[in-house]
Amino acid sequence: MATSLSVESAREELSAAAARGEGGRTALRRFSDCVDEFLERLFAEAPRAAVASLIVALGGYGRRQLCLHSDIDVLLLFDGQIEEAEEKRVRSILHPLWDARFSVGHQIRNSCSRCSTRARSPATRPFSIASRGASALRPPMRGFSTR
Repeated sequence: MATSLSVESAREELSAAAARGEGGRTALRRFSDCVDEFLERLFAEAPRAAVASLIVALGGYGRRQLCLHSDIDVLLLFDGQIEEAEEKRVRSILHPLWDARFSVGHQIRNSCSRCSTRARSPATRPFSIASRGASALRPPMRGFSTR
């Protein structure tokens, strides 16, 4: 599993590849995959919430085109009310990302707020085009997609 040290190694690898003129899509995918592994570890080790949850990668990160100095855009989605246990889970995922020197664009929603927002706002349409769940998180995502 990825750690903050392996993320730093991935940053160095991407920087070196770019310096050699090899910083294209393949290099960006490798870096995105390393960040996926780091997020999956954080997700697995985070304190449990009272309701099911998942992380959805958005934007360039969601397209596996994470550049060296790009922010990580994520949606943390909960299948119910967001209470103290869910807030603790969110903090335990976001704080290590900040500690690893990532700029994180994040949204925290429950499944009901996501549906009502999406129905009202055309600004959320890119969500369905450029988003993906990390591999370990795909099964719960199916349940959310039906709501």
